[in-house]
Amino acid sequence: MFYIEQKYGNDGFATWVKILRELALADFHYLNLSDEINMMYLSAKCKIDKIVLENIINDLVKLGHFDSELWNENQIIFSEKFVESVSDAYKKRSNEIICKKTLLQLLISLGIRKPSKSDSKPRKGQSQVPVKPQSKEEYSKEEKSKGKESKRKESIKKEIFTPPQISEVIEYFTEKGYSKQAAEKMFEYYSVADWKDSKGKKVRNWKQKANAVWFKDEHKTKSNAIDYSDKTKWAKQSNGYYVSVDTFDPITKQAYLERIAK
Repeated sequence: MFYIEQKYGNDGFATWVKILRELALADFHYLNLSDEINMMYLSAKCKIDKIVLENIINDLVKLGHFDSELWNENQIIFSEKFVESVSDAYKKRSNEIICKKTLLQLLISLGIRKPSKSDSKPRKGQSQVPVKPQSKEEYSKEEKSKGKESKRKESIKKEIFTPPQISEVIEYFTEKGYSKQAAEKMFEYYSVADWKDSKGKKVRNWKQKANAVWFKDEHKTKSNAIDYSDKTKWAKQSNGYYVSVDTFDPITKQAYLERIAK
């Protein structure tokens, strides 16, 4: 772990600890990061960029902390060392703890992993789907848990906020007729505050926040401003924004010009 700390600083060690925590809470003690939503969730949980997260995991795999076969082939985080470290907790239970052999069969049955020659085949008459070690009764309700998992992922989609790049904010401001300086000011304001507003609440939609808070007259572009007063060139929409008349199809354009000429 010394190497991870030296290379990534506190983020490296903190990420390692948070991954172990997620492994402890996860069914079967593995994380499927081939699912983009799971990757986004873990990235947000660790408060680091997705690319940095992948780099840390790759190094941990090289160091032998995570199974290289499962990560390289399926982007699955699994650690036999971790499973062994929590095995004592299962001694007083009737449930069995997961092992790699059982996990491979499970991943194949779920369609996450394709069978290979190295994967042991179940004996004749033996089910290919392993009994869930943590709860045999719950595994029989797989369809129900799939529905819950789908709802969880939808919830995560709504909760996860990806901060924009400053170039995106500048582009959005200039498209709406507001200055680059105002865009930079907004970006700096929320970046310093870890994308929280003045009330300490997490920003969920930065464009909505820009419309509600930052799109003011004093932030409009003063130089090279577009003159929207010429109705023959610009049509005002119901949302308050203007669109070029030249973008209309010929019939719509003619009807619009006739209407404003009255």
